[in-house]
Amino acid sequence: ADGVSVQAIADRIGLTQPAVFRHFRSKEAIWVAVMTWLEEQLGAIHQAADASFGESPLSSLKHMFTEHIRMVERHPALAKIVFSDHLRLQFPSLQTRFTGIHVAYERRIVALLKRAKMQALVRASLPADDAATLFLCMIQGLAFQFAIARRPMQLRREADRVLALYLRAIANPRSP
Repeated sequence: ADGVSVQAIADRIGLTQPAVFRHFRSKEAIWVAVMTWLEEQLGAIHQAADASFGESPLSSLKHMFTEHIRMVERHPALAKIVFSDHLRLQFPSLQTRFTGIHVAYERRIVALLKRAKMQALVRASLPADDAATLFLCMIQGLAFQFAIARRPMQLRREADRVLALYLRAIANPRSP
């Protein structure tokens, strides 16, 4: 992401650089469009979780986690963009957008965990804010290993194991 030029984008999509700038007024506008796309993709994942698992907060969490990992697998460059300090320093609006996306995602996870607590699915003592942070760290850690460190791994298989460990750790031991 740091070294992506408008010319490289133009070459990749088969346009000229001026043609790219007819669609985007600046390089920053390109990255803002990427953030908008990311926000829309995450929103679609969250809506699908609501539609499919509305009354089951842990099933919603599983769906969100799994689909987010699949998105990382399909679009590994997203992790590079999200982790790019260079881009966020160069274009502060990206930091603002990313922070907004992250805060909204975290709030959603906290709400699901609180619902799970009310349904006695997770430990009554579970600190929802900390558990939400851990949930996001799992996704970010796996994305980093896969897309940036390029660790040889079967991403979905490792993600499934990590998620299972997380769910066991937060589970109410008295829940069926």
